[in-house]
Amino acid sequence: MVHAGSDEKSRPAYVLHTLCRRAQIEDMEGLIFSHTTTIGIRRYPVERTVLNRRVEEMDLPLGKLAVKMCSFRGEERFYPEYESIARISRETGMGFAEVYHLPDPRRKRPLESMNTETRRQEGHMDFTANQNKKQQLQEKEKQLAAVMDEYGKEPVCLAFSGGVDSSLLLKLACAAARRHGTKVWAVTFDTMLHPVCDLENARKVAKEMDADHVVLSVDELEQEELRNNPVNRCYLCKRRLSPASGICRRKRMLLLLDGTNADDLEEYRPGLAALRELGVKSPLASCGLTKKEVKALAGKYGISAASRPSAPCMATRLPYGARLDYDLLKRIEEGEEFLNRELFSEEKPGNVRLRVHGDTARLETDAGQFAAVLEKRERIAKRLKELGFTYITLDLEGFRSGSMDVKVRLLRHKRIHDHIVAQTSAHDKQVENFHGSRNFWCLELKMGSFKA
Repeated sequence: MVHAGSDEKSRPAYVLHTLCRRAQIEDMEGLIFSHTTTIGIRRYPVERTVLNRRVEEMDLPLGKLAVKMCSFRGEERFYPEYESIARISRETGMGFAEVYHLPDPRRKRPLESMNTETRRQEGHMDFTANQNKKQQLQEKEKQLAAVMDEYGKEPVCLAFSGGVDSSLLLKLACAAARRHGTKVWAVTFDTMLHPVCDLENARKVAKEMDADHVVLSVDELEQEELRNNPVNRCYLCKRRLSPASGICRRKRMLLLLDGTNADDLEEYRPGLAALRELGVKSPLASCGLTKKEVKALAGKYGISAASRPSAPCMATRLPYGARLDYDLLKRIEEGEEFLNRELFSEEKPGNVRLRVHGDTARLETDAGQFAAVLEKRERIAKRLKELGFTYITLDLEGFRSGSMDVKVRLLRHKRIHDHIVAQTSAHDKQVENFHGSRNFWCLELKMGSFKA
């Protein structure tokens, strides 16, 4: 397992964890030293608790399916075996996920026996997929409610941006606090890297929920290291949550929460390492809630931020290594405010980013707004040139979150996935032999920082 982290000097790095039998420690260490840049490995024994399980075969209209049956506290769970699902996928032409999420015939009526094309035509697949998504969201919602209710038994501090993620958490946290007679503090950072409207939105939502709202002023650009917009910028910024940690201690709060969701875990997010270091809990991520699911729940609860587009810090508009200064960030903010007024309305919001590469402004927006951009191109070009940009371009790929991370992601895949996973795959047989053992040794290494 590989995940992003940082070294002792707060530089971006990667941590590799691997399991092996005691007798294979020397061989595994040899592989790691041979195929990575690490100069040290930590190892320690690992034990695990295993549920009682048995393998059974279930009859589906699509064929026989091997499942692993596990029991926990009187509850029986089943987990389809990978090879069985893969076989059915090959035989029917259905996708892996489609087969995996077929209803359990022990609890629900199985799908009718018909060929794939007929089922597609009659909408059975879409119906089943939608039903499964609804059920999964309901289960996640229950899990999140239970987690927040447990947290609400003690005073908590929430890093509150006013966006949909933290707004959903604040809604549930306030409800839990009222039930248990505890306290919730919503802490918002008034920063130089976020538009003024973000603070206004946060105040509005906090007032709607009758939450105790604390605003802390932070100037990130006081740090010379941050001015150079390094690849670990997010890590350095998240460390600024430490004042919120101080508030928690003064208020005798043990818990600090934030709105990281499951999608964030799949992106380049060096700030996650800072959250772990500060002991911050991320309930949305721990419950597996994606951004889309969070918005759905926020809409269900009537939260005003439900339809509001995401608003990451202004530094994401510039390539890593580009010098940050107040004047440039202000001009980008004014440009985006203008574009939002031209392309969207309060009733129908959308996404727009003004990415700046030297004297070139690269416009990202929803693909459905391309026609509007071209219709108003002269007006848009005139205003952006007034803001000091020489060349104005429209990105044909449209809006996408984290587009400035493309090179970082490619570098990460090249140095981590291709370099380690590919090398390790040559020893599949050895790795397979590790499976099934209940007592393992864990080998941990920290790979050196990479440079973009």
